[in-house]
Amino acid sequence: MEGYRIHGSIHPRPPGLETIDRVVNERQMRVLDVRPEMLAAHFPHSFEQAAEQLQRLPRLFFEPDGSFVWVTEANGASWQLDGVLYDRNGFLQFVDVHGEFTRETIASLLEAVAGTQPVMFQLAREAVFVDQDELSRVCRIER
Repeated sequence: MEGYRIHGSIHPRPPGLETIDRVVNERQMRVLDVRPEMLAAHFPHSFEQAAEQLQRLPRLFFEPDGSFVWVTEANGASWQLDGVLYDRNGFLQFVDVHGEFTRETIASLLEAVAGTQPVMFQLAREAVFVDQDELSRVCRIER
């Protein structure tokens, strides 16, 4: 089973973003050209709605402050995601996440926090934004 590792955040993806080929930390990456004003975008639902959806996921432990931890089943491939929801003006703004995950894990998390809203990922260490395909490529770990 493929595994992935992330330290970053999930943001709503504004329309019309362009990708740029760039070398980041000696690795070739396709990054999104995100201007600062684009980060004011928010998800179309509230913190409370996202929290309600997250709490439906099995083995996910959610705190009222927006922090959560989600762990694998005891007999499955080992992974754990930790995160925090952030809101502003009544809407979910972004979600910080770090840890290991599988394709199925991230798909379920995105469905819970973003619904059908397109997303982008900000990688904290690399200080870049990427789409989901690039996330899968650059965050893959060997098991």
